This record gives sequence, C-alpha cells and structure tokens, in this order.
Amino acid sequence: MLIFNKHFEQWLSDPSRIENGYQYESTQAAMMSNVEQEVLQLSVVVFLRART
Repeated sequence: MLIFNKHFEQWLSDPSRIENGYQYESTQAAMMSNVEQEVLQLSVVVFLRART
C-alpha cells in the first residue's frame, strides 16, 4: 500500500495529467506501470533474501 500511495501522490502532483483530457489515461497507466515495477522488484528482493 505504501508503494501505491507514493506513486499516487506523485501522479496527483503531475501537471500533465490535467493539462489535456487525453493525457489523463496515459499518465494513470504510467503510474500503475511504475507501481507494478516497484512491487515486482520488491518481490524479487524478498524472494532472494528468503532463500539465503
């Protein structure tokens, strides 16, 4: 949840998301991609630490 909140706050403060209605969806998709990437990276770190 902290990861999502961090990226959501960054997205809310991104002026490009409200400049143009067409930008709204693409900026939201980019935010969710960043969330997904960070969760995946964290999952790999946790997995590798659990193996050692």
